[in-house]
Amino acid sequence: MKYTKTKPVKSGYKLTKFQRHLRRNPYAEPVRLCPITETALPKFFLQSFNLMAHPETGEPWFVPTGLESKVPDTAAEPPPDAADEPNQSTPKAEAIPSESSESTATEMDKDGTAHAAKLAGSHSHPPTKQNTNNKPRIGPSAYVLSYQPLFQEFERHERSPYKKGYKRLGWMSDHGHNKLGSALNKAQWRADMDAFLLELMRRRVVEGLAHFARLVEEEGRGYVVRCERWDDVFGIKHRGCLLYLGPAEDGQVEEYVPPRLSKIDIPGARYGKVIAVHNLRMVLGEEHQARLREQSKLFREGSLFLLGRQATVKLQMSLWKLQGYIADDEQEAADSGTPTPAPTTTDKTSVGETRDPQGPRATATMNRIDAKRRNVDHRKKQFADPVFKETQYPHRLNFYSAPPTADITLEQFEQWAIDRSRVLAELEACSFRNKTPAETAAHMKPLLDKYLPLDSTSSGSSQLHAQRQKDHYSHFILRLAFASTEDLRRRFTRVETMLFRLRFQTDDSRERAAFVRTLNLDWEPVSEEEKRELAQQLGATLAAGHGGKRGGPGVMDEDWCKVDWTRVPDLVETRKVYLRGGMAYVPGREQQSMVLNAFTKRLEEALELTSRALPNLDEDDRLTPILNHLSKNFIAPDSGYTNAGSSAIEGAEISARNIDNLSQHFPLCMSHVHRTLRRDGKLKHFGRLQYTLFLKGIGLSLEEALVFWRTGFRAVSDDTFNKEYRYNVRHCYGDVGGDSNRRSGGYSPFGCQKILTEHAPGPGEAHGCPYRHFTIDNLTTLLRATGVTDPAVLKGVKEDTEAQRYHIACNRVFEHLHKTELKRAKDEGIMTAAQLETIVHPNEYFKRSYLLKHLDKAPKGERDVKMEGS
Repeated sequence: MKYTKTKPVKSGYKLTKFQRHLRRNPYAEPVRLCPITETALPKFFLQSFNLMAHPETGEPWFVPTGLESKVPDTAAEPPPDAADEPNQSTPKAEAIPSESSESTATEMDKDGTAHAAKLAGSHSHPPTKQNTNNKPRIGPSAYVLSYQPLFQEFERHERSPYKKGYKRLGWMSDHGHNKLGSALNKAQWRADMDAFLLELMRRRVVEGLAHFARLVEEEGRGYVVRCERWDDVFGIKHRGCLLYLGPAEDGQVEEYVPPRLSKIDIPGARYGKVIAVHNLRMVLGEEHQARLREQSKLFREGSLFLLGRQATVKLQMSLWKLQGYIADDEQEAADSGTPTPAPTTTDKTSVGETRDPQGPRATATMNRIDAKRRNVDHRKKQFADPVFKETQYPHRLNFYSAPPTADITLEQFEQWAIDRSRVLAELEACSFRNKTPAETAAHMKPLLDKYLPLDSTSSGSSQLHAQRQKDHYSHFILRLAFASTEDLRRRFTRVETMLFRLRFQTDDSRERAAFVRTLNLDWEPVSEEEKRELAQQLGATLAAGHGGKRGGPGVMDEDWCKVDWTRVPDLVETRKVYLRGGMAYVPGREQQSMVLNAFTKRLEEALELTSRALPNLDEDDRLTPILNHLSKNFIAPDSGYTNAGSSAIEGAEISARNIDNLSQHFPLCMSHVHRTLRRDGKLKHFGRLQYTLFLKGIGLSLEEALVFWRTGFRAVSDDTFNKEYRYNVRHCYGDVGGDSNRRSGGYSPFGCQKILTEHAPGPGEAHGCPYRHFTIDNLTTLLRATGVTDPAVLKGVKEDTEAQRYHIACNRVFEHLHKTELKRAKDEGIMTAAQLETIVHPNEYFKRSYLLKHLDKAPKGERDVKMEGS
């Protein structure tokens, strides 16, 4: 019987790494809900209240809990009026407020701690006979957001949404407690609860600091370390937070006064890379600051201290809670600075300008809690019509910071976006072809004049506003279309930056300088004195980067600015800037790089925000199809062809018997379909549809098309052909079908975009795009069969297809097969750059190939390729 008690069984449950980290987090406490603001936070960030009975009258009162003293009584001598303050954690401590708010206010004016002692449990009056059997606590705890302006709102004017908000406390816990509802209806609340809580929080912080200071003085502990300079904190191992108390007793003036709450970076630290800086003169107030220095010799002898080690974590948490309690938007705006060693400027909220948090509550604001309700009269504004301001365009260039708000038609919405997408696709093609900036500018000029013209302000054009409005709207429309995926956002940012660079370089110098000044970029201009001091180095920079003269007038006439060198890595790489002390001295002619970097950064951030707002567009079924179509077009710009008659090449024999000869001019997709038809004598539905429309687009008439398909289907009888295939060919040409099909002349030939994105080929099917739907080995075999054997071209095609640049791969093959003709056309000026733009349609491929191979025969008017919308 000696060992009858069984040994405890060890739990087989092992904490995960996340659970271990969570257990070590002092803020990881149970989440509680503030019923007034409906804020759910760990209960550390909330102030708890108990409903307790008054010992004399028995009336219920709301009493704050959790603010009792937790240090030994010897830590600090209590003030005379609060000498009898006991520990609030003693069993059955009756936390009872004073009987009237008037007497409480009197005590508060007399000494800030007198009524704090009473509320902490020091009420000495015995309970009356009527309530000797009453329990001091009634019901469970309730929680309120620990925020002083919220408590001030409880006693504000009637219009405040939080007037008498404390009456909502406890109602969430009403279920299961007898008579709790009636007690809540009669519950009393201190009129000065906000100042009372602030006083208790400050007292607890002062007690904690005095306690740790005593341990440092008597036992040599390292909880509080005095720092002579801000740099001293870097060499201390155990860092928690910095405490600034203001000038010491010797009256020495401080070089820097930190704001109420700020931070300081610790370079090279593995843990605690950023620590908080608390200005205790603002946080505690001058009275408690003086009391802290009176109780501790350590704090009397310095102004800057480091609080650290594990034992001080609870005290650091109390400081954070006190900071959050007295925080407000105005103070946070003033306290947003970061203290650095020996700074040259001080924050505007210096010690002399600090507002007393215990000042009149009539001056307190409710910015954080009541933001949405401020200055709103719902009876007047909830049914008001939205008023949009007409956007003005004072400059040719645009950073697209503000979205447009005026109305446009759906036709404009779609057409403007299509025009811009054509320009961007051609810019991307120029980049993939490694064109120089001069070649790109010459190639893009006719396209920009055609699809996206943008005149300078000095031109005096009457179309300035219309042009800039189209540019503004089309950018934001494509931003919506290309924000859905990371790949589209990255490609859109790249080509928009290329377009902005092209416009920036061609803009008038004075207009460009005026536009840059409106951007408010973080540049530091170089003074004339500094220019003279560094004239030799800056002159060498100009000479190395631009072949200019050293020093002298060239340096002084240049508008220099200096920025952090990480913002201009491309200029550093090409040695076009002068580096000194981590700053890059950038001449005016090279400031384009910084403007482009700023444009790219802002656009990336805006696209990220746009992607989060895209789900809201699902409700508008008018815009979603257009945006989906535009995003697909970014794979290859869309283009359509008119009827067959207008697409025929003059002088070319487009007939059924000549298709085999013309197939040498076919793109790879149509060449593969033609080879499959000649080999197998049949094609499946989508292959027939794609090839029929292509032949229609090159000018093959309906009669010749029927002859071609009948001879091509050699294993099919006439009766079977007439029953199963003839009608489909006639329907494609608009000869049969509904009225709309006949009036429109049938279907339009498929463009690259449609072939790439719709009806992927299955087993036994020959349609689709070989660059997308073939494996690399099969694609290489097919290219060799068409005469492409150059290893460099095959390697480039492989890279393009792997990067999903299918139309670029097709254009690469076209340029290789027609390199001699293209050189002649460019040298002799037979074709313009616009006529040789990127091919985005199989019929355009055929027509351009045929014209290049017959330069001596083709009329001049036929050398251009006509597309819909051209």
